[in-house]
Amino acid sequence: MKKITQKFAAVLILVLTTGFSQLSFAQEVQFSQFNASSLYLNPALAGVENDVTFNSNFRSQWSSISTSQVTSQLSAILPLVSGGTRKKLMGGVGVGIFNNSAGAGSVRETGFRATYAYSVGLNNEMSRFSIGLQGGLTQRSIDANAQWGSQYSTFGYNPATAPDVTGLNNKVGFPVFNAGLFYSYNPARNYYRAGTSIYSGISLGNINKPNASFFENGTYKVPQTLKLHGGFELHGNRKFNFGPQFLVAATKGHGQQVNVGMAANYRLVENPFGLLGNTDLIFSGWYRVSDGIIAAIGISNATYTLGFSYDITTSSLSSYNNGSGAYEISFSIRNAKDRRRRRFDSPRI
Repeated sequence: MKKITQKFAAVLILVLTTGFSQLSFAQEVQFSQFNASSLYLNPALAGVENDVTFNSNFRSQWSSISTSQVTSQLSAILPLVSGGTRKKLMGGVGVGIFNNSAGAGSVRETGFRATYAYSVGLNNEMSRFSIGLQGGLTQRSIDANAQWGSQYSTFGYNPATAPDVTGLNNKVGFPVFNAGLFYSYNPARNYYRAGTSIYSGISLGNINKPNASFFENGTYKVPQTLKLHGGFELHGNRKFNFGPQFLVAATKGHGQQVNVGMAANYRLVENPFGLLGNTDLIFSGWYRVSDGIIAAIGISNATYTLGFSYDITTSSLSSYNNGSGAYEISFSIRNAKDRRRRRFDSPRI
């Protein structure tokens, strides 16, 4: 079975890298706390959670202007475990929904995704490799308050003027297929066995490049987006761990978003039992290359993780958005069977 998995992984890597060479459209929204939105980041992450897990993110960007953007996602992961006396994690299934809108008169987008991931433990569970496939539906709609060029005259915008647009559908739906790979070393973050935890993943979204044109007989291909993400965590001492993280989301012809930074966590409560059992305080900071700075703080234990982040724009866009950035809230909750295990199995915020 492992040989079949390796062959399938090789084929999937070829598909992902080939897709990257053909990217040609605009960039999709990325969460600042990208590691806290696992199924939105990489479908292979459905295969590394040991417990039933629910994740959510809410992001509000540029709230001081009319074209403010709000993005949210909610997802759930159910691990698949083998039977017998020695149960092993075999992968997971997941579902998720997301919504993205950019102010009055904008195009609004809502989507549903279903995910399956197969994972295998290697080297006596010191390493884990996961392959994920994801499919779903997306609906895009034009806001009723949309303004068209034909409604403008010398005197400005006139809502009483009918837009000179023909063959337009206000809503369009299309299927979407995504795939991903994820590898982790010391996934349980057991620092008595190894002093380092390492993880890395790659995913390709919109593999099928569906047509999302609002016009009858029109053509607009949804952009493919390649995401590379990873990092590692070093064991400082019994209570303190730290390490770098990165995200690269690339779209050919439209540049790329690159986030590089550092995360650190400090153990506040050692007792594994109770509401605050084995609770960590998490600090994170990233530099979004040529665009902004992100600062995040969170609290996490075996049952939940809560994070808050704020983006500060450092590019020329700061004059356009009146100096306002973006804030984001993430919340995850899980049915933890082992409260002593360091969390997350997937990377932290």
